[in-house]
Amino acid sequence: MNAYIVYLSAIVVGAILFYISFSKDKLSYRFRAVYIFYCGVATFLLSALRHFSIGSDTFTYVDSFLLYEYRSFSDVLAIKFDKGYYALVKLISMVSSNYTVFLSVFAFIFTVSICVYIYRYSKEPFLSIIMLLSLGYLYFSMTGLRQTAAMSILLFSYKFVRERKLIRFLLLILLAYQFHNTSIVFLIAYPLAYLKVNWKHVTGVVAALIVAFMYKSYVDYFLFEVLNWERISHYKNYTDTITLSGFIIQAFIVAFCLVYYKNVTKEEPKDISLFNMVFLGLVFQAFTPIVSQFFRVSMYFSIANIALVPNAIVSGKNNNLKTIIYSTVMILLVAYYLFFSMDSPFFYPYRFFWSE
Repeated sequence: MNAYIVYLSAIVVGAILFYISFSKDKLSYRFRAVYIFYCGVATFLLSALRHFSIGSDTFTYVDSFLLYEYRSFSDVLAIKFDKGYYALVKLISMVSSNYTVFLSVFAFIFTVSICVYIYRYSKEPFLSIIMLLSLGYLYFSMTGLRQTAAMSILLFSYKFVRERKLIRFLLLILLAYQFHNTSIVFLIAYPLAYLKVNWKHVTGVVAALIVAFMYKSYVDYFLFEVLNWERISHYKNYTDTITLSGFIIQAFIVAFCLVYYKNVTKEEPKDISLFNMVFLGLVFQAFTPIVSQFFRVSMYFSIANIALVPNAIVSGKNNNLKTIIYSTVMILLVAYYLFFSMDSPFFYPYRFFWSE
């Protein structure tokens, strides 16, 4: 049986059972905490117990990990970029040379960060978990381990964006930078988090698209010759057919949430920062025609969708309409996953680590 379908079924059945169990509990946070923990365990097991063939980059990471048993710490620290990642890999290799242990550590880091994020900021964790799977964030966590670790740290840093604690935010950015240097772009989240959302946001996204399509050569020159950003340059010649479709999907999600902007920000003023995060994600996604892997950078911001969409739906005033919209969104997400996200040879069929 397809492990992903089992995972999806477990999330749905778990939501039903936990809802029934806690239906008389006035403290809804108990339901949320227990359910999120349950989903976290399922997410961790799916990621940690996978075979090294699951995930487009997993084999490369595992192959590199197996070599680190024989490298000294001085060699590791001499590496130019991502010292934090390689230092962690070296520490894991000193404990065990089993690649499942290696994958489990990164699965644990991601699972904890995403569960804490959902618990803190999502008013409907069930929908958040479904989005995590349907929109590909879970898949990505099983592919780009360095960036997954960086993104996990940035998820924790978002707390300090909301609370305006600059020093703590900067410390976490510095830590994330040690795992993937593209995470430095998240610095812009702090000054832009509480901008009032208006037509200027839409103009900014449109301007980014115009620059990406009409002035591609100039942007190319700036990125690869002026900045000479090695991490991005590495992906210069990569192609990816999903980048435009990814932008369109993200744009539809943002447009949907904007309908509820006043309701969301009235109930929780700090959620305006979620709107600004997803707009920043759109801006970076707009540049994928130049470097397709810019979608990886956009994920630092667009992952806020898994909290914003549930909060938008919950903020609706008409209960009957809210139920219809919630059900429709859920059906669309599951349908999108079943019909458009289950054809990647890097993830299907799922294999456990004990498979031949």
